[in-house]
This record gives sequence, structure tokens and C-alpha cells, in this order.
Amino acid sequence: MEESTCFVYQNEIKKEYRKGYSIEFINPNEASGCVKNQLAHTSLIHLVDSIGRNTIVVQAKHPEKFIAVLKELNKKWHTIETHITHFYPHKNQLSIIVGKRYDNKNDSIFHNTFQPYQRIQFEKVQNEWKEKSREINDAWPWQYKLNWKSK
Repeated sequence: MEESTCFVYQNEIKKEYRKGYSIEFINPNEASGCVKNQLAHTSLIHLVDSIGRNTIVVQAKHPEKFIAVLKELNKKWHTIETHITHFYPHKNQLSIIVGKRYDNKNDSIFHNTFQPYQRIQFEKVQNEWKEKSREINDAWPWQYKLNWKSK
């Protein structure tokens, strides 16, 4: 889950800096029960590359074990027009959501944001992540109308 019905306060978030990235996660010593329950295994990974900073929502108990694969996928998908917004690992599979830049200067709320455009699933085959399937959000740019179609 990357959305919560709780308010999250700064003191409930712990931020750590590593070489080439930083990570934000819920501080279990400070978080309220609601925050712990709804966002316990949700982290924000901030990767920095030549294009700039990319923030990815990661749903995993131990997100740091996926840093290498995140950096590799980020090389492919972090452009001026697209970037990975969500990362969901599941044993020998993982899926990512790729956001596409929504450029509409008349829209004062969503202009210049990355809205979900593709969902790509990978499978680990002989120690390599291979693309298994790809779906396009044919209702893009509106996230609340997600209607994924296989490509």
C-alpha cells in the first residue's frame, strides 16, 4: 500500500543517507499505530543520477536488498519524460510502475507530475531479471481510472 488514511509527521519518518541514494522509512519507535499498520513496509528510495533525483515507492520489508536492481532499472527508465514511481518485489518476481510526465500548463494541480503509464513485470531467470509482461494504462494520465491493457 502506498496510500494511507493516516497523517504522517516528520518525527515518524527516519531518513538515512547512503552512497548514491537515500532511504526514508517509518520510524517504529515514533510512529503512531495507524502509521505502523498501514505503512510499515513502505519506503521511499531517492536515487540520484545524471538526470537528477528519482523517488521510488518501495513495498518491501528489506528494501535495501533491492538497491542494485533498482539502480539498474532506473538507468533504463529514468528519463526526462519517464521514471519508475513504484517498485513491488515478490519472491522471484517484481513489478514496477513507470510514470510518464503529464505536461498541461492549464492544469495547476497535476502539471509536470509523473502519472502511472506502464506496469512492467519481471521474473528472475538464472540470476537475471527478465521482462515477463507489460501493460499500458490506456486511461493515462488519470491514476484513479487505471485500466491496464496488455501490450
